[in-house]
Amino acid sequence: TVYAINTTNNSIVDTIGIRNADGGITMSQGGNCVYTVHASAGTDSVKAFSVNYNNPIDNFVVNVDECPREVAVSPDDATLYVVNYVSDTISVVNSKAGVVIYTIDMNDPDHNSGIENIAVSTDGKKLYVVSSSNFRKCVYVFNSTATNYDLITTIPVGKYAGEIAIKQEPTVAIAYPEPTEETTSEENTTTAVIYDTLPNNTVFENTDVASDANTVAKEDN
Repeated sequence: TVYAINTTNNSIVDTIGIRNADGGITMSQGGNCVYTVHASAGTDSVKAFSVNYNNPIDNFVVNVDECPREVAVSPDDATLYVVNYVSDTISVVNSKAGVVIYTIDMNDPDHNSGIENIAVSTDGKKLYVVSSSNFRKCVYVFNSTATNYDLITTIPVGKYAGEIAIKQEPTVAIAYPEPTEETTSEENTTTAVIYDTLPNNTVFENTDVASDANTVAKEDN
């Protein structure tokens, strides 16, 4: 179930019944629809639901690669980016046509890159992708204006990074370690790594705020 919450009075204003939504969630910049990730029972897809009518939008179901984890939307609402953990790819989706228009392959022959989450800069020109792999331990930065989504750089971070947020001001991004059974209590006390050299934005796991800042979409697995 997805709950629509009015952040002015902290009340639930609507619910959207969604089956097998076991991945990420994001809201369109215009605040009129919710995109959900589905990875269970071989669904491997992204779906769109109307915030106002509690229904799928024109049967919007886009099949992506294996085990999608998170989804991010471009500032102009034209493009969705879906992180596929097992396939080690990022599906680039045209949100108007509802089709995958490009696939970014992480191209690591030795290890799965462990990509977990993704954020888009506020100008839409860069993608920041978090790797939770113990072999990589980095944030990948891609040029989303290039035809082939060229890799710009990788930024080393600590173990098991799982989340990414980009502040709505220039030059700050945060990679947040995802606690696991393998992390020690000491490692878990180091909650975030903050960089002063990364551009723009904000995306949090399972929570996104509409453009009017009065509605939050929250997924309940």
